[in-house]
Amino acid sequence: AGEIEAYLLFGIHGQQMDSVLNSLDFVRRLEVIPRLSFYSPVPGTRDFLDLQKTGVISDPLNLYETNKTYFTYVKSGLSAEEIKLVKDETLRIEENIVVKRWK
Repeated sequence: AGEIEAYLLFGIHGQQMDSVLNSLDFVRRLEVIPRLSFYSPVPGTRDFLDLQKTGVISDPLNLYETNKTYFTYVKSGLSAEEIKLVKDETLRIEENIVVKRWK
C-alpha cells in the first residue's frame, strides 16, 4: 500500500466535481496515492481548437489561457472553493495512505 501513484487530470473545462471526487475515491480505495495533473490546453490540439471555437479560449490567443494554473482557476468552470476541496481531499488521501505504509 502507498507505493503506487496515479495522476488525475484536473481542471478540464466542463469537468464535473462528482467525476473528480469519484476518481479520488477510486484511487483511495485502491490505496494508490493521487497526484493532480492540472490541465493546460496546448495550441493546435483538438481540445484547444474546440475551446477556441466555443469561446472558452480567446482568438487571437491570450497566452495566459494556456497556463495550467490560470486555466484551472479562470477557465475550467470550477469555483475556487471546489478547486480547494479537490486539492485538500487529494492531500488527505495521500497523508492517510502514507501513514498506513509506516504502520
